[in-house]
Amino acid sequence: MKKITATAHTKLKKRPVDSIQLLSEEFLPVPKGKYYFVTKSEAAGNHTKVTLSHGAGTWFVFNDDWDGLRQSKLSKVDQNDIINSIRKSANSFGLTLKTQHAYIIATAFWETGRTFQPVKEAYWLSESWRRSNLRYFPYYGRGYVQLTWKFNYEKYSKILRLDLVNNPDKVMEPDISMFILCHGFKHGVFTGHSLEKHVNGKKTDFLNARRCINGVDKRREIAALANSYLKKLN
Repeated sequence: MKKITATAHTKLKKRPVDSIQLLSEEFLPVPKGKYYFVTKSEAAGNHTKVTLSHGAGTWFVFNDDWDGLRQSKLSKVDQNDIINSIRKSANSFGLTLKTQHAYIIATAFWETGRTFQPVKEAYWLSESWRRSNLRYFPYYGRGYVQLTWKFNYEKYSKILRLDLVNNPDKVMEPDISMFILCHGFKHGVFTGHSLEKHVNGKKTDFLNARRCINGVDKRREIAALANSYLKKLN
């Protein structure tokens, strides 16, 4: 059993997402200095899933707000390495503008639950949950960008000359996932919209660039992230 202590005013959460995305019944406010004893913990990207002692329940906690977590989050150096890898891969596909880099980086950050690691859809839940709840199982979202549906796994099986249909978890390999991320943006594989249609030398339309991946879902949040990354890129 280990002890975790809140280093800031924070929340216990029912889902590992930003607090603003939670319903009122999905979190419990926690004051700075409050501590709990944990009987079980499991890494969940930039959160940790914890089971609290004395029947206090199972929750997710944001790693930055707690002392005593054994799981380590990505360091800034790790994130910078991933960002540099994304930029290098994007350049190899002819996506060389900083605006294009910023949008791809923002997408990878968002699609991986802010972890910058290839993840499975609803990675904080079990495979049995995905089997029961996702109609496209086993071809659920995986990677730096969530590759979903069997026909997309078939597409990239042909493009990469790999059997992703019989081995869909291979998409979780960073090199393969990185290729899919940047290749998909370049050629409009996911939705028919290429990144260059919305972000090019004449215009920077981060809002409609979301159509390359998933219609207009969360387009404002991702556009804001892209603008933030654009300011930081050299």
